Amino acid sequence: VRAELAGEAIRLTRLLRQLLQGYAAQPPTAGTLLDALLALMLLQHSRRDARVDAAGLVVLLPEQDRARWHHNEIAEALDLLGRLTDGSVTLDARATEFLLQALIAAEHARAASAAATDWPRIATLYAALERLAHQVQQRAGAQLARLTVASDPAAVAGCDLLIEAVFEDYDAKQALFDTLRPHLAPLTLVASNTSYLDIDRLAAMVDRPEQFAGMHFFAPASIMKLVEVIAGTGTAPETVATLVRLARKLGKIPVIAGNAEGFIGNRIFSAYRRAMEYLVEDGASPLEIDTALENFGFAMGPFSVFDMSGLDIAWAMRKRNAATRDPAQRYVNIADRLCELGLFGRKTGRGWYDHSSKERRLSAEALRLIAEEREAKSIVPHAIRPEEIVQAALRSMVEEARTLIEGGVAACESDVDIVLVTGYGFPREKGGPIWFSNQQ
Repeated sequence: VRAELAGEAIRLTRLLRQLLQGYAAQPPTAGTLLDALLALMLLQHSRRDARVDAAGLVVLLPEQDRARWHHNEIAEALDLLGRLTDGSVTLDARATEFLLQALIAAEHARAASAAATDWPRIATLYAALERLAHQVQQRAGAQLARLTVASDPAAVAGCDLLIEAVFEDYDAKQALFDTLRPHLAPLTLVASNTSYLDIDRLAAMVDRPEQFAGMHFFAPASIMKLVEVIAGTGTAPETVATLVRLARKLGKIPVIAGNAEGFIGNRIFSAYRRAMEYLVEDGASPLEIDTALENFGFAMGPFSVFDMSGLDIAWAMRKRNAATRDPAQRYVNIADRLCELGLFGRKTGRGWYDHSSKERRLSAEALRLIAEEREAKSIVPHAIRPEEIVQAALRSMVEEARTLIEGGVAACESDVDIVLVTGYGFPREKGGPIWFSNQQ
């Protein structure tokens, strides 16, 4: 649990007290406060601001954000409170994370409200949370007991499935497969967690290409549900079926993709990135673009995502594809130049944004490079309205998705929508880019 979460719980508690005292004649009871705080913690995990009314149960969002909010999540938070108390909750990754946050909130409420008239209710809930935490610890212990950590390549002998997850570099993957190949059993399936490399080229590195496929887990894999299963030219149908079944057994949402640069998700995301970078050159700021798309319903705007994931990741892919890039295609150099300066986003403190403070502001380098690129290309910047930004983003996604469907990389429209909703933060209540566009 992040250390700052405890401080955040205290801050939210104080804020909640001020809000409730403004609405109610009497301060809220500790039980009401805890109910509201637990709901707030779930909302905080989703990076959304909220206010709570005097009853402490109804979460009210600022007017401009109401269209973004999925009200079922509020009901889910309150329902989870009840199931935590009666012990009927089934813990998954999200419930476990929520539990850890709730424990901090409950501990603070217990310490702050020992004299409250409804202390027995607080004690009951806290006991339930402690019981569930103990279950989590027991489950973690059982899982750790089944884990073997080894550096000897011979340790993979007898494995049913090998999943490779080294750096996105052909030479690095070749070296690993060369080391492990002599120790693999004849029936071992081999999968690569690559996010965009050629599956056929990787399959050529193993002895039995029919038992090789891509299995792209989205990060962080312990929380994200999406898994792309990618078949190469020689991949046997049984291999694909086995990996799909395994993904479902892990509680994931598998989507079968064809072998193409970036598969489904990253291919569409690359088109989306290019469209948003064109808007930056044309006059919109990265902050304006992020704000417009967050107001539309994205959890994070594209430039915030770039900085969070690391600008160097996409930079490596662009450098690898530079020789085959269409010279007639418009190309924006700003991200490359940020990387050349060693500015990769959050990991280096600056990228598109300056992360030295909590305030979201563009880095001085990004502002300078944007101005230089506009001047070098004789672009006269103009204002771009938020609705134009959203339209450009949707258009880029839908056009690329249509190309992937026509080329057989994606089987159908719903597969694309599932990938974008479960893997890239497209607002769930809007159904996915293709479904949403079809309704307009």
